[in-house]
Amino acid sequence: MRGIGVLQVEPTDYCNLHCKMCKPHYKKWPSIHGIPKGFLSLTFFEQLVNNFLEEHVEFDHIIFQWLGDPLVHPKIDSILTMAQILKHQVNYLRVDTNGIVLDTERIDNILKSAVDGAPLLIVFSVDAFSSNTYIDVKGRDYRDTVYKNIRQLIRQRKKIGKRCHVNIQIQFVVQEQNYKEIPEFLEYFVDVLRCQGGIPWHDEILFKPLSVDGGGAGQKASDDLYASVLPYLDSYRKNHHTAPQIKTWSVRPWQQNQEMISTTHHIKRDPCPGLWMTPVIRHDGELLLCCADLQSQMSLGNLHQNSFMNLWTSPKAVQKRMEHLQGSFEGVCKDCGGMNWYTLSQDRKEQTKKNAQALGII
Repeated sequence: MRGIGVLQVEPTDYCNLHCKMCKPHYKKWPSIHGIPKGFLSLTFFEQLVNNFLEEHVEFDHIIFQWLGDPLVHPKIDSILTMAQILKHQVNYLRVDTNGIVLDTERIDNILKSAVDGAPLLIVFSVDAFSSNTYIDVKGRDYRDTVYKNIRQLIRQRKKIGKRCHVNIQIQFVVQEQNYKEIPEFLEYFVDVLRCQGGIPWHDEILFKPLSVDGGGAGQKASDDLYASVLPYLDSYRKNHHTAPQIKTWSVRPWQQNQEMISTTHHIKRDPCPGLWMTPVIRHDGELLLCCADLQSQMSLGNLHQNSFMNLWTSPKAVQKRMEHLQGSFEGVCKDCGGMNWYTLSQDRKEQTKKNAQALGII
């Protein structure tokens, strides 16, 4: 994996849906991170990009989203355009959205930002085929708006042509309320993407299991439901070899990791790669070690006053990583099994030990 790993930038923690799978917005928490909700400052983001250029910080990719919908940000078009300055320091950019406020002007601006630039992956969280199911799963009736906006984006991309480096992923989180709609959902988006997609674009339809309260009551039932639809998806994939790709979630979620560890005592818990490879920048500029840290217990400091590398390699960061290497998992890490879709290399472990020795931590 290139550079630091995967940087997650939160444009906003506001959202225009109340999805059952997203507790903060479903329960309508007035504050998600223990601070007022807000928006990433465009001035600050420009400062951040310049900092990455000066320190030549590289990332595998940058995700614009955390606990809100990024397209709710009034200046998201400008943020994505500005991020293209880093096109030689990232493999690609990514934005995750429900697609509700993706109007024609915004579609044009976002597509133009990726012309001859770093590839941009737009991930649409859709999760339903019918309007009734959409309301049940997402909390509000925007099904037709979302479907229309996705079609418009695909058509506009085709008009621009192969210089527009925008790939699309359509996501479906399998739940009790929606799993019966998988065949209709799949056929619809396969047809749309085949009609307007294809070479030179790499488009996907991804089916994922539902995470229930960090692996709480109901997680096993959710995992079993997901397992029950895999034979159908595997069969469909074998019989349809053309684009778009049909993908399924093949790694065990961190919640299930923790359940396995707690019930199988002889399994040694590994350090979480997230502390090395998934930095998160909150909308107010706070730098965090992990995206599972909603309450910012592992904050490293604020990037308004500090450079990224100074905080990312700070004694506080090294101390937390050393705790994991030594088998100590406290605070927000205590009940988390780690993000096992990344692999922590031996080189990163050894470098952390050297940093700890230099700082006098060990």
